[in-house]
Amino acid sequence: EMLASLRASLPSELDYEIHLADDASTDGTAAWMKTLRDPCITVHMNATNQGFAATVNAAALSARGEWLCILNNDLLFSPGWLEPMLAIINDPQCDAGIVGNVQYRVADGALDHAGVRLNLHGQFEHVREIPEGVDAAIVPWVTGACFLIQRGLFVSLGGFDTRYRNGCEDLDLCFKVRSAGKKVWIAYNSRIRHHVSLSRGGPSQQD
Repeated sequence: EMLASLRASLPSELDYEIHLADDASTDGTAAWMKTLRDPCITVHMNATNQGFAATVNAAALSARGEWLCILNNDLLFSPGWLEPMLAIINDPQCDAGIVGNVQYRVADGALDHAGVRLNLHGQFEHVREIPEGVDAAIVPWVTGACFLIQRGLFVSLGGFDTRYRNGCEDLDLCFKVRSAGKKVWIAYNSRIRHHVSLSRGGPSQQD
């Protein structure tokens, strides 16, 4: 469902490739991926579970495009979600290193993510409100469920820190992007739906 909605939502003039990475799953996903016959799709199969960070890093190294859009497998897309993100990352005045977007829960339609912030307890939390009259903003962090980054920047920064197996690697990457002198943006006009932790079955110890 994710793949179908992704392909249907991409701009017709976009030159793209899709890399699907299976991290030694046991639910039939690997068998399904082996049936895919599409020149735009490259399949990566881990023999053993490596964790989200290491799996994404390996797939990113084989990508050939200028931009990487890192996506979770439990997202749903509608036309128009990618263009606002591309507009920001292609604008030299924005000096964008990472661009995230707004995500709504599939289950109830509630806003789940509009950036990440520290709360008064010193904990990371998703921002769940959107400012009025603002198309985009610089934020401290965005979630790794869906973001856009220059491939060269991602590789030069070492990608995700693999000491994080599934959780917090996205926040760490935002720290590294800002340390490299780039900005983290969120495109409020880019909106998708997210099942939220559907694959891993709930929050991890790192949440």
